[in-house]
Amino acid sequence: MLRLVDGLAKAWLLAVLIPRAAGWLDAMPARMLAVMGRQSLPVFVLGLVLSTVCGVILRETGFVLAIQIGVLIGGSAILICFAVLLDWQARMGKRDAAVALPEAEAEVRPAPGPAAPLAKVLAEPSTK
Repeated sequence: MLRLVDGLAKAWLLAVLIPRAAGWLDAMPARMLAVMGRQSLPVFVLGLVLSTVCGVILRETGFVLAIQIGVLIGGSAILICFAVLLDWQARMGKRDAAVALPEAEAEVRPAPGPAAPLAKVLAEPSTK
């Protein structure tokens, strides 16, 4: 319970102390964090997998400082690239849906299914 209260208190302090018009919020690191936040669940799951893989790498190499720095930078880069890729795919999907919307408005008559009454099927004009 105390962890939840601590997390909420920190979030409240950040919301109060950082103005929305802060110039550094438009910088690249802040935008990358925002993208990672929008794709938080897939990034979290990939982070779990990378954590295991990187832990094995560090154990096998003896926790050498250079390897630790490389794993940190590489893992962070992988997570950021993954979040940017997912965000890009989401934007492309929305764009494609917006382009396809006028086509969807055209009257399309669905094909009769196996449960359609025979009289209704015979009444429809044939397209053959």
